[in-house]
Amino acid sequence: MDISGPGPSHPRHRTAGGLGDQGENPDSDRRVCRMVSLHSQDLDQKRYLANELGRHLFKDPGFLLVFSAGAVGTFPLLVAPFFLPLYSTAIGLSTSTGAGLLAGFNFSSAVGRIICGLLCDKIGALNTLFLSLTITAISMLALWPASTTLAPLAVFVIINGAGNGGFFSTMPTVVGNVFGSARVSVAMGMVVTGWGGGYLMVRWLAAP
Repeated sequence: MDISGPGPSHPRHRTAGGLGDQGENPDSDRRVCRMVSLHSQDLDQKRYLANELGRHLFKDPGFLLVFSAGAVGTFPLLVAPFFLPLYSTAIGLSTSTGAGLLAGFNFSSAVGRIICGLLCDKIGALNTLFLSLTITAISMLALWPASTTLAPLAVFVIINGAGNGGFFSTMPTVVGNVFGSARVSVAMGMVVTGWGGGYLMVRWLAAP
């Protein structure tokens, strides 16, 4: 049986202007492939530079100091907000009072971030970071043990919250000033990674 006969021509046999050639542009395809290849090479180069930069940072005494300060500093910074509700209940205050103290701590932390940001322009980022850590340490060692009533505990919440917020707002500025804009992204990422120990330790101690 002869099936060859007149019928619609297949689109793939059409030439210029036909459906089979619609949208095909070899030059455009080559440009797209070249752009994808260049983008991939750029990503590989950036990844390699980041890895090399990370290795060199751990040989820098300045970075080790900032990294250690962040890793150790986050542990006492997070003790107060975790234990304030439990401590307030232990000294005979109501749960609503404990919640209010925690809210005051957060508000004081926000104010401390703003104040320490302004102080960075006045006395420098490193000095401000040292000041915030000193305020946190003194308030925890001197004020908190003596806070057996609401009034001194409220004073402790205000002072410690301000120091807490100052640390978190000042650390990025310190990293940027010490390591420069070219290394700030990698350095800050590594410093924040070092905070994980403090977060985990406080959560473990605060668990019932």
